[in-house]
Order: sequence, then C-alpha cells, then structure tokens
Amino acid sequence: MTNMAIDIAEGMAYLHNKRLIHRDIACRNCLVGRDRVVKIGDFGLTREAKSNSPDGYYRFTRNCELPIRWMSPEAVQFGIFSVKSDLWSYGIVLYEMITFGVFPYEGLCDVEVVERVKRMEFSITDFLPIAAKDTPVYVLFRSIPSKLTFLFLRTFTWSIHSLPNTPHFLLELPVSNVVLQ
Repeated sequence: MTNMAIDIAEGMAYLHNKRLIHRDIACRNCLVGRDRVVKIGDFGLTREAKSNSPDGYYRFTRNCELPIRWMSPEAVQFGIFSVKSDLWSYGIVLYEMITFGVFPYEGLCDVEVVERVKRMEFSITDFLPIAAKDTPVYVLFRSIPSKLTFLFLRTFTWSIHSLPNTPHFLLELPVSNVVLQ
C-alpha cells in the first residue's frame, strides 16, 4: 500500500511540474495496473495554474459539481485551487487507503462537510469507521490527538503559504515492506 501511495505522489509531482492542478485527486480516479503500479486518471477538472503567481493557482468561477469531500478549505471557501489543495486531497486519499475505501466524512451530508471543513472543527479519528476503532491506525491517531486534529493545524500551523508546494517530500518517506497478496 505504501508503494501505491508513493505512485500517486509521483504522479502528482509530474502534474505539478507541468503546472497542472488536478482538482480531483481521489482513489476513484486512480488506476491500478500490472504489478500494482498506480496511475492518476480522470483529468476532467484539471486546469493550468496561473503563471503570474509564485505559488500558481486556479480560481474557480463557474457552477458545476465538485468533489467537496476531497477539497481543501481554501477551495471550499474561496474556490482557489493550487498544488496545495491537491496535497490536501492526497491526505484524503491516504485516509481512503488506510480505511480500505471508507467514504470521507461518513455520516455527514455535503453541507455539514462544507461547514466543518471551513471551520476545521474535527479530528481525523472522528470519521474512522467503527471497525477501525481497535486497529493500530486508530490507536496511533488517538495516542497523539493534538497533533492530528484540524484545530491543531489551524491554530498552530495553518497557513496556506507554509505548506509545501510539491509532494516531493512524500517521495522521501520510508517504504514499508508489507506486501499485498
């Protein structure tokens, strides 16, 4: 699973190096090929980042259906998409992966998701499925609760400008030796 996450990060790095913002990074848009190599697909929402901005962003200006549960706070609130909003979506993809496909923010309607994402009022463990309550992932998240809450991010580290501009740092993570059969 770690290699799959790295494949997605490499695909994001490729897109971002081309100044493209995917805007819909989600497990449903990842294709698994031979040897479990994962490729990013569905480029229907992909846009080119503005070149006159150092961070490069795309401002959404028309009505259409958007993947609310995968969108970053600045995308939800202001319609601003960037490499950083794709990185937020990647975090949701990792959630999908560790929960084996649980729908993000399970149990909330889209309006509730929008309000909570805008205010960042929940912990990641609030939305783990009941079956995950006794798993090592849940125990890990609960053992460091203040570091893995959105309130913590907003209060102490939340600044869109302090987030990395590319997912390259993800490629330096150690690779697990767990093999899927």
